[in-house]
Amino acid sequence: MIDLDAVAAALAGDPRCAGAVVERGTRTLEFSSRSSDGLVEYDSVGGLRATSREPEVLLITHPSTSTEFLVFLRTGTQRASLFHELGTLDGDTYLALYAAEPAGLHAPGHDDSGRTRSDGQSAGVWAMLATARPNEVVDRLAAVFGQRAVAPDRPATLDRERADLARWAAPDEPAAGWLTAEPGAVDVVARLDPVRLRHLFPRDAKNRLEARAQVLLAALDEGRDRTRRRFVLARGPRRVGGGDVTVRIEAVVAANVAHRFDLMPWCWRADAGALTDPATWGYDGADADAVALLSAGDVPGGLAAAGLDLDEGVARLVQGLPVGVIADDPDWPVVARERLCRLAPWLLRGPGVAYARGPGGRGTHPMRLFSLPNGRGPRRAAVLLVPLRRPRLVLQWAKTNAVLPQNLWQRPPVPGVW
Repeated sequence: MIDLDAVAAALAGDPRCAGAVVERGTRTLEFSSRSSDGLVEYDSVGGLRATSREPEVLLITHPSTSTEFLVFLRTGTQRASLFHELGTLDGDTYLALYAAEPAGLHAPGHDDSGRTRSDGQSAGVWAMLATARPNEVVDRLAAVFGQRAVAPDRPATLDRERADLARWAAPDEPAAGWLTAEPGAVDVVARLDPVRLRHLFPRDAKNRLEARAQVLLAALDEGRDRTRRRFVLARGPRRVGGGDVTVRIEAVVAANVAHRFDLMPWCWRADAGALTDPATWGYDGADADAVALLSAGDVPGGLAAAGLDLDEGVARLVQGLPVGVIADDPDWPVVARERLCRLAPWLLRGPGVAYARGPGGRGTHPMRLFSLPNGRGPRRAAVLLVPLRRPRLVLQWAKTNAVLPQNLWQRPPVPGVW
């Protein structure tokens, strides 16, 4: 069994693990040290053999980091797949991978055989690595890394939400001619309420109309959202800080558009119900406790009160913690908390889940809410909605442009609704 002091010391040293040797920049691991009888001894996770000619579970540290652990000895080849660099996963991995931490190391945990995870879900993820008993590794690494929160207690977007609500009472005065229509979109403009559209149009962090934002207003062609078809849409200013919005006709793939007022026509139509009426938004007040917690910055408590399940990765992010020693990006908890603190439980569970299930209402394929920053490669880490009877938020590495429209899961910036 490897000495646990060596595990901690290895964080600042060269890559090593018992008799394993690895060269920097390569993607293979060779085992060069064997005992006199030709066997290598490892005490492994998950009930694997303690002595094996082909060990399956190992702990390997990366030099000078506390976040890089290399995984999965390919049975029969004496080779292991390595991560490319800090915080990245192999391109074939698309589910969240957790390293030496309480969420992932105790049995049953993630492994490549699909055994039950600690959150009750099946997984097809690579095995955890450890050359000591799980609780020993967890205790030692917890002492080295700590359960350090890296996100502020109060998400900054709550201050933006407060400013959005205040803007309703004192709206900005647009310049004359701020709204223009291209030929072919005149009929839609005749039914449009400019005040509604301007107030609900996406804004940037400085409360300006979001440059080049696309807001779908009405479909002109029948078809599925994942095929390109014509829409009447409102497009934001061409430059940052501009104040003009143009209504035009474009062919777009609707599934990739984050702002879908065509699914909520009261967001732009003059003949729709009052925006300040909760009934317009389908809200009956049942989620008041969840909304109060979320708007106060208690994201874990608010999501639980909203009746949402979280996988281990999202559960850590909303607490302000890194996912684990493999995915240790400090921006991820910040972004996850800032986005999810503005969640509207009744919208997500209602029209959000219905949209994610697709035509027929039977789909359960996860749909992306938002991506996490600093991703590399074709697959990016994202928080996704699994549209089950009890909706579930999961962390996955996804290769998709499709997104659940924001207006189907975020609180509207309208006072009196919630």
